[in-house]
Amino acid sequence: MELISILKIFRNLFTTINGKVQLTLQRKVYLEYWSKKENFGDSLSPVVFKYMLLDKNINESKKTRRKHFTCIGSILGICKCDCVVWGTGALGTQQIINTRKWKTHFDVRAVRGPLTLDAIKQNAFSFNLSENVSFGDPAILMPLIYAKEKNKKFRYGILSYAPGEKIFEDFFIISVLSNDYTKIIDFITQAELIITPSLHGIIVAEAYGVNAILLNEGRLKMFKYDDYYLSTKRSTIFATSVEEALRMKPLPLPNLTTMQQDLLRKFPYDIWKN
Repeated sequence: MELISILKIFRNLFTTINGKVQLTLQRKVYLEYWSKKENFGDSLSPVVFKYMLLDKNINESKKTRRKHFTCIGSILGICKCDCVVWGTGALGTQQIINTRKWKTHFDVRAVRGPLTLDAIKQNAFSFNLSENVSFGDPAILMPLIYAKEKNKKFRYGILSYAPGEKIFEDFFIISVLSNDYTKIIDFITQAELIITPSLHGIIVAEAYGVNAILLNEGRLKMFKYDDYYLSTKRSTIFATSVEEALRMKPLPLPNLTTMQQDLLRKFPYDIWKN
């Protein structure tokens, strides 16, 4: 093996923790923090990430040292290395407090919503904020990536955390425990209304112009939902049953165009230049 190749492999073993270059045995992957378990929301993270790189013809293997990057999901509490934050959320203030023990530094370009931003400002060990930090979950970019016209076939659809799929004459039930995002989006765009406890079920439905109602049967922790709704200048409403959801008037759909443009503008392309 040539010396230059050996040196490149050696450099790839290092990352940054609290501003200091340190050895790490983690994979050389720039999108570090997302679940490999089947989950609709998590499955969108690498899709959006790769789309943004392809838009600028960037090869993610260009860099010679790891950069840790967070995108879609309530995952800031598992960041053990310094990371660039683009649209990511927290599950609550305690999750950010937990990162203090790892001395994580957050390079914040955009976050899901104002509650996450406040949690970082008040509880992170170390952080820097880009000018005019943008709000927005990157899942709102999916209509730009996977174009799908609305084709109403069902009165409503339920996105469930239970496994399985059931299709009836005027409604369907499908599980979000799947990485087949195209199938789930295809179903979403065929419904007049989506009812779901899944945050990304809500976000993606609204991004495609489909009304959605949050289903909270008493088990949800509301931080991440409030975070999203506040980012769109709305207050959270939810139904405690499907029957109640069908009687409710959904919140007006947000205009996500400006938020989409802000996210596109704030993508951290600069980390491939350093």
